[in-house]
Amino acid sequence: QAFADRVDGIPLPAHADALDVLFGEYPKDFAIQPQLDVIFHYRDGGERRVELGVRGSMPYPFPADADPLGEAESWRGARIAWLGDRRLGPSLVTPPMPIYMMRAANPEPARELATLSLVARLAPYVLAVTVEGPAQAEGDGGRP
Repeated sequence: QAFADRVDGIPLPAHADALDVLFGEYPKDFAIQPQLDVIFHYRDGGERRVELGVRGSMPYPFPADADPLGEAESWRGARIAWLGDRRLGPSLVTPPMPIYMMRAANPEPARELATLSLVARLAPYVLAVTVEGPAQAEGDGGRP
């Protein structure tokens, strides 16, 4: 099954400090390191690219407790948001596979944003993107 390697025109609010991106990786080749480019498009026509990448190759099977202390960043450079496996009754069908969360800071938060592009470069799939608005604009830490 083929998926688009680029998605353009995702609308953004005029101002955002950062985006949190929830993504996974295709495990066909466990030596592949998923990389994703997040491109901020500004209303003045400019753009800035932020590269998100998970360091190191995935061990097989993935350790079931990859971040036992719950620290902000795992050993691969991305927070593990969820670690799931497939079971049939008590039998493990597949080893645990992580869903990662990484933050893409807006390189120029003072400029007005227009849209977002996501460019897959090495096997990621994106599940969700959330926006963190300017902290001073919201009383709850900037979350819209």
